[in-house]
Amino acid sequence: MAVSFAQNVGSAFEYGGPNSKGRLHLEGILTTTTAAHGAAKGSIPASTFGLSKLTSVSTIVHSTDILQYPGSPCYDGTSLQVGGGAANATMNLPVGSYFVIVEGVK
Repeated sequence: MAVSFAQNVGSAFEYGGPNSKGRLHLEGILTTTTAAHGAAKGSIPASTFGLSKLTSVSTIVHSTDILQYPGSPCYDGTSLQVGGGAANATMNLPVGSYFVIVEGVK
């Protein structure tokens, strides 16, 4: 698999909303094995995190702690997009492992 997410044990919690339809907070490691993920809508889908819609994404931090990339949900929340490209465009993440916090709807 070219992109995967491994949730940190004990880091998930649900909050807000009635009948278990609230937001889910997840922390973990996003791993890319090809440099083709992050720029195009849908290249890192919300389903990678077990979610149907992303509502919030933290700064994406490389395992070396040297590289950091701004992350955000795409306009409709169906995927994660990575900022930091030329002229504020989206960009692909380099191959590697990244710590990220995402929140969204199951």
